[in-house]
Amino acid sequence: MKNSNLEIIRQIRDKKVDNQNGEKLSLSRVSSWFLYQSEGYALNDPKRIDDYFNRKKKIQRDELLFPTKYQNDDDLAKVITTDVIVYGLNPSSRGINQNYSDWANFHDNDGKTRDRAFLFERYNNDCLNGCYMSDLFKGFSEDSSKITVKQFMDGLEQSKTSKYKTKEYLQVLNFEINLIKPKKIVLFGNKVQDCFERLCEQNKIEFPNEDICIINRAHPSGTSCTFKERADSNEICKK
Repeated sequence: MKNSNLEIIRQIRDKKVDNQNGEKLSLSRVSSWFLYQSEGYALNDPKRIDDYFNRKKKIQRDELLFPTKYQNDDDLAKVITTDVIVYGLNPSSRGINQNYSDWANFHDNDGKTRDRAFLFERYNNDCLNGCYMSDLFKGFSEDSSKITVKQFMDGLEQSKTSKYKTKEYLQVLNFEINLIKPKKIVLFGNKVQDCFERLCEQNKIEFPNEDICIINRAHPSGTSCTFKERADSNEICKK
């Protein structure tokens, strides 16, 4: 049986995750919802997608922020969907250890952020709108290029000595999947896909149902638009 949206929000807020400083953070600090503060464009609006790739038309940084009106749980519960979970590798260092509001992850409006690419995914795949967003490495903020799949997997067996605390993150990962019970899980980037595949091979992922569709996507980049050509606007929605 599916949990209600309000119950899902409440349990995510109540769940605690260790960050790299040993502090207990609410899971809501290192996760989010695929909701953006974008004005004047409808989902799947071709003009918005064209504007995204037009370097002369700068995306307003405020568009990347999590909409403040959805910090109210009752309002948030009305717009989220439990059909899809999106996973990246690890949270941005600009957000996890700072005093940002809940649901800030994937909503980084720093000028160097890559999170702006998720705006493209929002307009290109309307079935993502309102879905849950999280990372495999819940509480560890580090340049993802410095993290290897081997380090991630080694952390499962060396949880006391590994700085990646993979075992703890795995527990939270299973908590999310079993709480939300998605129909689809979307994995962004080769490292995420590789780690997730190995976890499945070792039966480390506890799926609440057998018919969850796993979808692999190229890692989005906010500094280049090279992925436009390989992004099918209906790729995720059709599956």
